[in-house]
Amino acid sequence: MADDYVELHASSAFSFLRGASPPEQLAQEAARLGLPALAILDRDGVYSAPRLYASAREAGLRPIVGAELTMEDGSVVPLLVANRRGYQNLCQLISRAKLQPREPALEPEGQPPGVDHRARKRPCFATWTELARHAGGLIALTGDEDGPLQRSWRKHGFAGTKTALEQLTTIFSPEHLFVEVQRHRVRGEETTLRMLADLAAAHHLPLLATGGALHATRAGRDVSDVFACLRHHTTLDAAGRILAPNAARHLRSGRRMRELFADQPEAVANTVRLAERLEFTLAQLDYQFPDYPVGPGESMAGVLRARTLAGARGRFPAMTEAVTMQLERELALIIKLGFAGYFLIVWDICDWCRARGILVQGRGSAANSAVCFALGITAVDPIKQHLLFERFLSEGRGKAGHPSWPDIDLDLPSG
Repeated sequence: MADDYVELHASSAFSFLRGASPPEQLAQEAARLGLPALAILDRDGVYSAPRLYASAREAGLRPIVGAELTMEDGSVVPLLVANRRGYQNLCQLISRAKLQPREPALEPEGQPPGVDHRARKRPCFATWTELARHAGGLIALTGDEDGPLQRSWRKHGFAGTKTALEQLTTIFSPEHLFVEVQRHRVRGEETTLRMLADLAAAHHLPLLATGGALHATRAGRDVSDVFACLRHHTTLDAAGRILAPNAARHLRSGRRMRELFADQPEAVANTVRLAERLEFTLAQLDYQFPDYPVGPGESMAGVLRARTLAGARGRFPAMTEAVTMQLERELALIIKLGFAGYFLIVWDICDWCRARGILVQGRGSAANSAVCFALGITAVDPIKQHLLFERFLSEGRGKAGHPSWPDIDLDLPSG
């Protein structure tokens, strides 16, 4: 059963001085282990997403986008992107956190004594209000040892943990919030896991098993230890408990995760169920032309067709069968490829210019289009001149599944 677990919380080397492996190595190891998908959640950024997308496609792996978001209280909330809206919201949160100068409400944990973190780098964090405003399309995890629950557990006990979870449940519905559990074979871990399981049951929230991987394989533990020393301004000899207690923070197979969570099989099964809901990929970020405003009950396709046929009657010498067939063929392709709004916008620009006595003329390969001629964008009759429409727009041109955009150049007077 190679596809019964998905790692939904790994970090790459783009999590500065935390993750030890590049995205490509994580993708290759995940594919070798038989995982069907992988999510890399880097700290306060989606830096690894493009490289994970490319390497995952080569490895036959589905890439999942997300990030760890540092909050104003110093806790870290892992977020997974479910759809395009979620990606937009995650980018908004990260951008706002990095652009607005702020002072933290609490001192970050783990700062070396005598070091002013403000002098080294301005804190980057999001507020809970901002997270609530941009939560749409995102799935939240409660996090590992840096997450709100475990952080509050260490500081304030069970009461503080309940408060932290209630803060998350006011933002995310039960379908969009998972209580994250990890096993790294460290002291006190089982007590924490029992607390998390009890809290999840009390609030009717699903458990989610993750590996919290900081490196692809066990061998990456050495690099991770060196990064920890750099982060805390110390040496390997003096680091003590700053170093990882073992090499457990690596990617694991589904079989190994089922063994680790034999007492909580639902937590492992939930990773596959959740991954199926995360439909977003970077392929959805293709440019989208703006819509053209139309009246009630109208569509851009219908308005384009009406404008084209009305213009054609005044532009072509006669509405012959050849003219009608060419216009219908072009309109069908333009509408199919989703470019109706673009043609209407260009027509509107030309119409606006002519109404004000401003010279405007379309040129280039757009002159091969009978629709452009009918709309008054170009001045050459392409049917009379036997011009090839496909030189301007063709479904077969461009990358696979992504036809090239129509290129309509407009010349206007410089004076």
